Amino acid sequence: MKPFRIFLILCCLLLLSGCQNQQQPQQQQTEPVDLSMTIQQAALTQEERRLLALIGSSDLIFSYCADDDLQSAAVTFYQLDENNQWQQLSGGGKYNVSSADGRLALNFQHLANGGRVCFQSAGGAVSSASHFPQQTAVPEDMTLQTFTAAPQSITYEQEIPLVLQCVMPKNEYTAFNTTDFEHPERFTQQGIHQVYALTVRFSRNQLGNNPLPEEDNAASAPSDETAQETDSETNAA
Repeated sequence: MKPFRIFLILCCLLLLSGCQNQQQPQQQQTEPVDLSMTIQQAALTQEERRLLALIGSSDLIFSYCADDDLQSAAVTFYQLDENNQWQQLSGGGKYNVSSADGRLALNFQHLANGGRVCFQSAGGAVSSASHFPQQTAVPEDMTLQTFTAAPQSITYEQEIPLVLQCVMPKNEYTAFNTTDFEHPERFTQQGIHQVYALTVRFSRNQLGNNPLPEEDNAASAPSDETAQETDSETNAA
């Protein structure tokens, strides 16, 4: 009986090994093909998380990796109108970047009211803030739901939706994905009519050397404002 048991154990091991070998090609097919140009939420170190908590910051931080062709990036705020068309809000801006990889920090409460955008790359950091004159409040019986993007591939000159915000009834919840930016009719089908979005677009084109807009003038800055990258120490001052 003992040799027979050993034989059964060996057969089981061989069968398991064969199943694993058959599964390997399927696992390889499900892996992402190209991760060389992506943007995704940054993996913060413990010290970075501690620092953000210390200053009470609610920044949403993304890390991006492109290639040496990258010259600039643009951030745009949108609001969905009654015709299911995205209407651009003022603010956001365009920024020169000096390296293929870096970070994008976003600070906002309600996209309808603007926020701060900051790019950090090898040459330093550049940021600007937009505060729209007409502030939008969320009704007491409603709540503001925010959805952020999963890792996304970067294609030059194509908008990448990073954030979606929807005003919903407090007793209801509908999950959306930032890819629904391409299908705005899905929001109205769910009876949701107050929808906002923030996108980023990476470009091979370099912007003009316009100065960084002053903080006090940010509210009146046009949507195509540009900002020149400055040294991070100067910017922080």
